[in-house]
Amino acid sequence: MCAYLEDRPIYVLDEWAADQDPLFKKFFYETLLQDLKSRGKCVIIITHDDQYFELADRIIKLSDGRIVSDVSQHSTHFKTA
Repeated sequence: MCAYLEDRPIYVLDEWAADQDPLFKKFFYETLLQDLKSRGKCVIIITHDDQYFELADRIIKLSDGRIVSDVSQHSTHFKTA
């Protein structure tokens, strides 16, 4: 992931880990992303990989191009459309 090395303020990753082997996928979600988060980076991940949803600060689910739920994981904020 070249963008990781470029030290950007915002990262948008669309199904980036989908084709990775299970060990690297775990490293990606549990180490690389947590490092970016600890450095104050904004990371937007588009994924169907619900195994790692609990690591997200916020989960926005779409259906037919519309937001159907918007959940902040670390607060009591919950919104459904």
